[in-house]
Amino acid sequence: MDIRFCDECDASIPELDIDRGVAIRLNGRLLCSLCAPRAKRQRILAMAIWPLTLLAAVALGAATAVWLLTPTIDDLNLRVTALTTATEVHPAVDASVLEALQGLGEMDRSLADARKRLGAAVADRDDEVTAALADCATQLSVLGAEIREIREFLAAAAEEPVAEEPADVAPPTTEPAPEQAPAVDLATWLPLAADPDAGVRLSALVALEPAHDPRVLAAARSALGDGDAVVRAQGARMVADRGDEESVPDLIELLADRNSRVRVVAQRALETLTGLDLDFDTTDSEDAREGAVQAIRELLSK
Repeated sequence: MDIRFCDECDASIPELDIDRGVAIRLNGRLLCSLCAPRAKRQRILAMAIWPLTLLAAVALGAATAVWLLTPTIDDLNLRVTALTTATEVHPAVDASVLEALQGLGEMDRSLADARKRLGAAVADRDDEVTAALADCATQLSVLGAEIREIREFLAAAAEEPVAEEPADVAPPTTEPAPEQAPAVDLATWLPLAADPDAGVRLSALVALEPAHDPRVLAAARSALGDGDAVVRAQGARMVADRGDEESVPDLIELLADRNSRVRVVAQRALETLTGLDLDFDTTDSEDAREGAVQAIRELLSK
């Protein structure tokens, strides 16, 4: 009779234990009836822990990507704010302003690269990480649209020649001509406001924003019930800018929106339309917000 020994504890293994299957070979090692169950448990535990370790590494990588991207977004916001302020202060824009847009163009391209990286990072993530990355990508899309709009405005302003008045000629005393809204291609953008893609709908609303056509107001009202949070926020800003008091009930409902950004924009829009300083905390719990929304609903219904 052959005598075998356990590769784990060196105990002898009876031939009967091998025939009955209580002593087994696992990963090329012969284990006795005492060591075999423990080795099986260790193997099962290792197989269970491995996916969790991989998921933690993936989540850490996604968080690192967002952390690295945040300074770029903050720098971009500062540049956009500075350019917007400059256009409001100076009615005539010199061609030299376009030189400042070179750095902005480089950041625009880096935004495109960042969106590609985020799109790749969304794959094989759990639902929470996917939602966070998708929301970040949507916000980047909004910033990109704003950058393009500012660049086009400045480029058009730089191409317009500024007439110089003789030094000895008094300025005219006639009233300044009323400011005219820039032309908007309604035939192109109005259908896109109902496009299945949320990014296309948002871009269409941003392009339509300068126009005061009744159809644009209708598109903005429709956006208040959109499935995308950024589109809902854009719609709230547009109805407030147009003084559309008929949108007040819909804006009240947006105070209870699941997205915090939409709640903030809806509150500002309501305060603009009603002239009231609403006592509403957008960061309260869902139950507390629901009570506050009901109180605001009763106040504005009077």
